[in-house]
Amino acid sequence: MPTPESSSQTAFESIEQAVQADLQRVQDTIRRTLLTDKPFLAERLKKLTENPGKMLRPRLLLLSARACGQAKPIHIDLAAIVELIHTATLLHDDVVDRAVLRRGRLSANALWGNTAAVLLGDFLLSRALALGARLRPPVISEQILQTAQQICEGELLQNYHRGDWQISEELYRQIIASKTAALFAFSCTLGAQWAEADETSVKSLAKYGRYLGMAFQIRDDAMDLFSSERKTGKTVRTDLAEEKPTLPVILWLKTLSNKEKQQAVVSLGNPKKHKTIAKQIKQSPVLLHVKRRIEHLKKKACDCLKPLADSPAKDALCRLAEEIAEGLGPLLR
Repeated sequence: MPTPESSSQTAFESIEQAVQADLQRVQDTIRRTLLTDKPFLAERLKKLTENPGKMLRPRLLLLSARACGQAKPIHIDLAAIVELIHTATLLHDDVVDRAVLRRGRLSANALWGNTAAVLLGDFLLSRALALGARLRPPVISEQILQTAQQICEGELLQNYHRGDWQISEELYRQIIASKTAALFAFSCTLGAQWAEADETSVKSLAKYGRYLGMAFQIRDDAMDLFSSERKTGKTVRTDLAEEKPTLPVILWLKTLSNKEKQQAVVSLGNPKKHKTIAKQIKQSPVLLHVKRRIEHLKKKACDCLKPLADSPAKDALCRLAEEIAEGLGPLLR
């Protein structure tokens, strides 16, 4: 007789297989959406799509749909849209950060230059909008534009505060809520809305996505500072190089005396000191505080799922939050 634990594991494996099959359909949709008769463009688009990464945002959309009933064919198109938007933002981010690695390979800007990378990002956004415009109701395009605007506002706010090492944790949260969490929330919202979920479920999943997105970005910022290119598959310490204040640095500076803080700010402006700074922060209690904030956001995310009926998809959403929260584990050992 199967135990509750074994039944739960079987249900999780079942939902994972279903989502993996859907994600393959999403990749196929993206490839069809990016088809072009321009050989020079087709070659570059192919290279961009041959290593899709974790596809976290489409996964969130599909799981949200299943948590509210079932994933429909239209959810595949919606998932393709959010992945196209995300990939476009990565292309732009790598230009801004002057990153040379992405997903373990040379970034688009390293391969073809900054101008080409930006234009490719713009092309992906245009294809996302075109795909959205073909859906009904056409309000989907308005939702896409609103989300894209939020992402841009977050990036612009971060850019405005470049080199401002005195920013508050609250302002940092505002930045990541827009530049990262907005697309997470949008993905969950679309999944629920197009599964014809009730308003409570839609709002609950949107809040879940927002908290999850913030936890994800805090973890990502910590990994950028403390991890290695071998482990992350992308260029590290780009935030320090671009003078972007992130949570570990903000919390670390709070622990210093005025004199130490002045010296630290000078060192933050010197790229040769960045590795040493990262080591100092890692050896301080700051990493534990970062971990606690991620744990808090994870709990809030999972709490948002309580109004939803129990299902393997709901369990998978909470498990996803737990996996993100555990991402800093190796750094704490």
